[in-house]
Amino acid sequence: MDSTTLVFRQPPETEFIAEYRPGGLHPVHIGDRFQDGRYEVVRKLGCGGYATIWLVGDSSAGGYAALKILRADADTREIDVLRRLQQDNTSDDDSIVRVLDLFAHSGPNGTHQCIVTEVLGPSLAAVEDDLEDIYDDEVLPPEVAQSIALQVSRGVERLHRLGIVHGG
Repeated sequence: MDSTTLVFRQPPETEFIAEYRPGGLHPVHIGDRFQDGRYEVVRKLGCGGYATIWLVGDSSAGGYAALKILRADADTREIDVLRRLQQDNTSDDDSIVRVLDLFAHSGPNGTHQCIVTEVLGPSLAAVEDDLEDIYDDEVLPPEVAQSIALQVSRGVERLHRLGIVHGG
């Protein structure tokens, strides 16, 4: 490679800049406000194939929440499922994330569905990557693995009870 060749490497766990286009992702900056100023962006939590996720301060409820901003052209099935879960408030089950708010936000790339949930901890994938820093023998202790399995099975059971299944 000669000195005039530029090599661009996508930083890990970041979205592609080309996704910020009409129909794509919504550009967000620290300090931006959503839902009539209720939610103020504090920092980025992550991104996925069709959304970015932000830590936001909630001026109405106090404290923090997670704001997921879907691509403008994203499928609405997730929103439909979350609305159904939001309506089923008969359970104090903590095996499924609590949906705090759902709203649409218009921006330069279109109208984006937004999901506000309670803030959770790291994903299992992130924990797996850091096992050597957390546990001496780099494996989950049986009681931790059992607790995770129990929580997942309770969540799946609740979803199935509501007629919701995951086909992925």
